[in-house]
Amino acid sequence: MVSFSSFVALMDAAVRSAEAYELQLPLDWVGDVVHSWIVVVSADGKLVSDTTYVGQLTVV
Repeated sequence: MVSFSSFVALMDAAVRSAEAYELQLPLDWVGDVVHSWIVVVSADGKLVSDTTYVGQLTVV
């Protein structure tokens, strides 16, 4: 079993009205299982949501 830690963090990735965002991950991650979390911050940075575990998925 291979285990390593890497992460991708983005600021200003999408506005709420977009209702979706497609995250581009490194090509060498294709086929890897990753775990995902999300946090939402207001435009002025004053309000921050709790971090929520989105789940496990396979990068395609």
